[in-house]
Amino acid sequence: MTTSRPADRAAPPASAPALAALADDLFRPSGRVLFELGQVLGRGGYGTVVLARNVRTGALVAIKRFHTDGPAGALGAAALHAIADKERRIWVGLRHRNVVAYEGCFTGAGGELNLVVEYVDGWSLADHVAQRRPYTASVDVWSLGCTVLELATGRRPWHDHTAMGALVAMARARHPPLPPGLSPQCRSFLAACWVWEPTRRPSPAHLRRHPFLAKAQPVAPSGGEGE
Repeated sequence: MTTSRPADRAAPPASAPALAALADDLFRPSGRVLFELGQVLGRGGYGTVVLARNVRTGALVAIKRFHTDGPAGALGAAALHAIADKERRIWVGLRHRNVVAYEGCFTGAGGELNLVVEYVDGWSLADHVAQRRPYTASVDVWSLGCTVLELATGRRPWHDHTAMGALVAMARARHPPLPPGLSPQCRSFLAACWVWEPTRRPSPAHLRRHPFLAKAQPVAPSGGEGE
């Protein structure tokens, strides 16, 4: 972890009575700091995921902190809370040895929900670590390439390396190895995702026009109890 600062204390917020339903998975630290926050692992439209350390156990976890400002905050507290709680309920239902484990949640000083999940030591978001660069949207493009490779082969890049060994291999090779058997379109798509210089890496909008995705069919939304 590169930085450390206390996380918000967990306290039931007066503005979000619906959190009373979270009694089974709400961290209750009796006013003590729960987590020390470290480096940013990823960002999305509604929240930021950070590496953190549980101050009681010393275990590393990943915490998704929902934004209360910007586009997400503009939705309003009630709408944002509904989105956060829906994601929480999905996590609660995911119980499998091959799925990242959900560990609980807590509320921040402003009543926003924070989701705590198992931290899996991997390197699909690690090109900025190898280059000692700050996290930007280009990291997600790199990670997309890693995800496509894992879907195609069943293995993540440098799967036979330790985390540190993968970083060293990445810094030397500048991109993960391309296994045989991939289509030319797939190889071209991965090469575009793994351009070493982040400022030269294509944007997600540009990648959507790549031949590898051009014939992809949109996924129909699944129905189910108004979700």
